[in-house]
Amino acid sequence: MGAHYKKYTEGRRVNRLSCVFLLLALTGNAVADTWIVVNDHDDYIAYANSASISREGDIARMHDLIDLKAPRFSPYGVSHLSSRAQSEFDCITPRMRTLEFALHADHMGEGSVVEEVAPSDDWMPVFDGTLLDKLRRFACAQPERV
Repeated sequence: MGAHYKKYTEGRRVNRLSCVFLLLALTGNAVADTWIVVNDHDDYIAYANSASISREGDIARMHDLIDLKAPRFSPYGVSHLSSRAQSEFDCITPRMRTLEFALHADHMGEGSVVEEVAPSDDWMPVFDGTLLDKLRRFACAQPERV
């Protein structure tokens, strides 16, 4: 019983460790990206990455993701299923500007990047009740980190 039992328990220990490492590898990105639903619309679900929010004075930065329920075409005719962006929001004056923006071939920002938009130095107005307003309110609700 001694040698056989020892081999059996050592094998189980290796299997348990393998499972633990596999679980850690699979959940690594889930911890980094904390996506919160900001708006569930008929055509899309908009998410904000709460872990990405940073705030300096009246300006908040945040990553967001728009997951389309059906493919759409960009103004350039490119089919996509989702978009990821990083935006800057003014928490006093309702305005924003895009720092990064990419259209993705698959859902949830996966798949190849099919189109990118250059960052904008220009601020654009954010109107009440729009998706940008909801994203702005979400980002600006976070306290400034000191």
